[in-house]
Amino acid sequence: MSPAKTNAERQSALVARRKAAGLVSLKNVWVHPGDVPAMREYAAKLARLVVNFRCGSERL
Repeated sequence: MSPAKTNAERQSALVARRKAAGLVSLKNVWVHPGDVPAMREYAAKLARLVVNFRCGSERL
């Protein structure tokens, strides 16, 4: 049985998978607490657009 992975090893593997998927890290985004719902909604919309673009779908 292999030894348990450390948190650092798991985090490193996660970052590697995300980079392999073509994602880019965006850190330290500071927004006013009142803007958090709008930012989450916009992020979800962008994620849908990316999925639709990759699938070749015309629907938004």
